[in-house]
Amino acid sequence: MSIVNVAVVGRPNVGKSTFINRIIQARQAIVQNQPGVTRDRVSYPANWNGRDFNLIDTAGWKSKQIGIDQAVVYQSELAIASSDIVIFMVDLETGIVDEDEKIVHLIRRSKKTVLLVVNKVDNAKLALEVAQFYALGLGEPFGISALQGRDIGDFLDLLVSHFDQAVEQRTEELYPKIAIVGKPNVGKSSLFNYLSKSIRTVVDNAAGTTRDTIDQNIEVEGNLYTLIDTAGLKKRYNKKEALDYYSSIRTNDAIFRCDLALVLFDATQPISDQDLQIVYQVVEQGKSLVILLNKYDLLDDYQKQLLKTEVETRLDNLDWIPLLRVSALTGWHVGKIFDQVLEVLTNWNQRISTHQLNVFLEKLVAAHPHPIRGGKQPKIRYATQAATKPPKILLFTTAALAPTYLRFIERKIRETFGFRGSPIRLVPKVKVKR
Repeated sequence: MSIVNVAVVGRPNVGKSTFINRIIQARQAIVQNQPGVTRDRVSYPANWNGRDFNLIDTAGWKSKQIGIDQAVVYQSELAIASSDIVIFMVDLETGIVDEDEKIVHLIRRSKKTVLLVVNKVDNAKLALEVAQFYALGLGEPFGISALQGRDIGDFLDLLVSHFDQAVEQRTEELYPKIAIVGKPNVGKSSLFNYLSKSIRTVVDNAAGTTRDTIDQNIEVEGNLYTLIDTAGLKKRYNKKEALDYYSSIRTNDAIFRCDLALVLFDATQPISDQDLQIVYQVVEQGKSLVILLNKYDLLDDYQKQLLKTEVETRLDNLDWIPLLRVSALTGWHVGKIFDQVLEVLTNWNQRISTHQLNVFLEKLVAAHPHPIRGGKQPKIRYATQAATKPPKILLFTTAALAPTYLRFIERKIRETFGFRGSPIRLVPKVKVKR
């Protein structure tokens, strides 16, 4: 069953994070009585009456230069784009304000399923004032108190009742999304232009020329993809500069939305910590990826040998990620990219049968048992693959497994089953005998 994405949008300090904490029953979202505490969108897994869904938390970023209303609208726009259902939260105490109207405009334009929630309705008397929010034109407002938990259960029943319809009405294309990411000036726009066969972005030698993301559908050998060009990720961006702030948010959003990331390195420059940080960001998000050494055609034989040594040293623990040498400007070896993309996406969606997995682990553990610690030896009783995109494998054990042993298992899984270009999530589940 498809997981529904639910975005919670609204002005700062209307109670979005408190509402999310109430639903997930944990204080994971940051809550303070101060506008703009939540800085970026964060997704939390949630469940109600057996239905799984993702809650996307958003909030405004307060800045005198950018303006809090502009930042709120911007964050809301990104969250709405990646959601199936939108919960628009307003504040009974403040009533309808101009910023609410701006977000309403975005919601209507998106044509997504929307539920209007009025927060801080702490008693039955205040519930009579909820009707004023009909003026927003988003249908019947639903009054709750996120802090007290008032009517939260009834609202979640309403939310879940919209899940099936929301999935059917998804407007996003079903074909894979490919994001082009990397530092500024590594050639992302040049690659985007070459692959899309149309000049849709400005290409210039000045770092940071692209300030936005651009999506374009392309067809490669009969396969359809959505190509996402992004602004460069900077090691440290000045939050007082609106353009750099938005560029960073857009790039993070591209990684959040994509299925596979093409991570560009500049082959003429040493591999930097920033390059690796971008790779780890993609891996942490669970996205498949391919590393591209761009501008490789500019290197002489000596420089190529230096780069080879650097790759072997700095990417030693990332050798499961495919690496291609290309030139985005001339198109040299660019044709090989989507052969690799097709393979990696297949690996990202690969599933090992429970029988295969347990036979493999039984042999592996027999040959290489876990080291004895504290007089006891942790054992793996059972394993199963719980998910794909990325592959997630549950290991039911008698005790916690050492991180080094988990890395050993992952390496052996890759050697046996592949998964090249895809992160693997190994999740130990300690099962104590009764």
